[in-house]
Amino acid sequence: MTEGTPNGWQSSTGQESDAAQVRRAARGSTLNLAGAGISAIASFGLTALVTRADSQAVAGVFFSATSLFVLLVAIGQLGTTNGLVFFPARAQAIGHPDRTRHYIRAALIPVVCFSMLMSVALFMLASQVSSIISPNHRGLAAESVRVLAVFVPFATTGLALLAATRGLGTMRANVAIEQILRPGLQIAIMAVIVALGLRLNQVWAWGIPYSVACVVAMLWLRRLLSRESKSRSPAKVMQEFWRYTAPRSGVSLAQVAMQRLDIVLVGAIAGAPEAALYTAATRFVVLGQMARNAVSQAIEPHLAAALTNGQRGTVNHLYQVSTAWLMAVSWPVYLVMLVAAPVMLQIFGQDYVVATDVLSILATAMLVATFCGDVDVILLMSGRGSWTLINIGVALALNLGIDLWLIPKIGITGAALGWAVAIVVKCLSALIQVGLVMRIHPVARGTILVGAISVVSFGGVLGVVRAVFSPDLLPMLLGATVACGVYAALIWRARDQIELGAFLAAPLRRVKN
Repeated sequence: MTEGTPNGWQSSTGQESDAAQVRRAARGSTLNLAGAGISAIASFGLTALVTRADSQAVAGVFFSATSLFVLLVAIGQLGTTNGLVFFPARAQAIGHPDRTRHYIRAALIPVVCFSMLMSVALFMLASQVSSIISPNHRGLAAESVRVLAVFVPFATTGLALLAATRGLGTMRANVAIEQILRPGLQIAIMAVIVALGLRLNQVWAWGIPYSVACVVAMLWLRRLLSRESKSRSPAKVMQEFWRYTAPRSGVSLAQVAMQRLDIVLVGAIAGAPEAALYTAATRFVVLGQMARNAVSQAIEPHLAAALTNGQRGTVNHLYQVSTAWLMAVSWPVYLVMLVAAPVMLQIFGQDYVVATDVLSILATAMLVATFCGDVDVILLMSGRGSWTLINIGVALALNLGIDLWLIPKIGITGAALGWAVAIVVKCLSALIQVGLVMRIHPVARGTILVGAISVVSFGGVLGVVRAVFSPDLLPMLLGATVACGVYAALIWRARDQIELGAFLAAPLRRVKN
């Protein structure tokens, strides 16, 4: 079996080993979930401040510019995130931790150089870019693009550094910096700008925290790295790293493109006000994704180690348990989105309720995606990055095609349909592939239980409330309170089947520094 690319499988090391892997993953997931909650509050607060402080047009320019920024940051990372998790985790698994510094250096040098070139190009071409992303508000858009161009290298480098800390087995850096520090600073700076009525472009509140986060991440990673002598030449490590990473760069870019490009397209085709409506609605989808990522990022190093050692039983067990956890934290969010969309959108202002269909369409797609679990991670970590690239390439093509076809006709609903189709196609394709080739799947007693409990608690209770009282704020709040109580009680009864005890036995202080 090729090192790091398990084409054959060994038997699992046994149930004790599986349980230990689950406990370690749960520690990171518990901490990540806490950070995701804080990040979600900050994200919602920032969006609400923007939508309520200015007109839909100004908010739309802000969202279009920041979405473009996120896309460019994804390009600037050159797909290194997966490699920076995989190689340090694998180095520990095969007993060569001394290679870690070389792997990190192999990733960071190209990332820093390329992102700086992108920053200069974006700054110089700001006027041309603004005419594309917001043709009716070119002046404000150009100013926003120039400001954000300065922070592209900080964002790309900082995210790469944080990926390396996850590869070294700690979730604390990612939680403290990416989920608490950066979004906390963003909403704090935005609140100051709005409260004092400063004549300052709001994108400064988005960009400055990335530079702070980058510096803190660099100091944190430096503390984590050992000073052991190196056993391999940097050149060989560079070849190995990029042979693995290069096919995955397209995957990383396409994933971010599926999440952000439609906002840019809505602004370019339908106008800045529509971009504001669409972005506000999709913030709820991001809330569910934050909960999902909290579990996914914690499980990645353990899947990488198990795949490296060819432990199919352990991989399948981790896959099924983590899928149950993903559903447990995200299905309630998406079901509430599906049933109570009009009430939820009032957070951003009464004018935003017209985006109800967007929220309902995307919530349905995300229920399907979450049931598939971390299937893309499994394909990537098993050395099948080309499969993932094909899947997401097809999904992105469908997304773009449907967007360009439907946005001019039905506006933001067309964008939602394009994204929903892409999500479902990508996830189901990967699910079929890992099932047929690797003989693993997410369906287990735990996933079925979590799905049934979520539907009964949130779909059933809130559905009855909406049917009887209509989607008004007070009845839906009371219904959500009852649904949460029912859900907590039923989940507790099913705690053994979904291995909830791993969370309860994983206090935050035990997470590796």
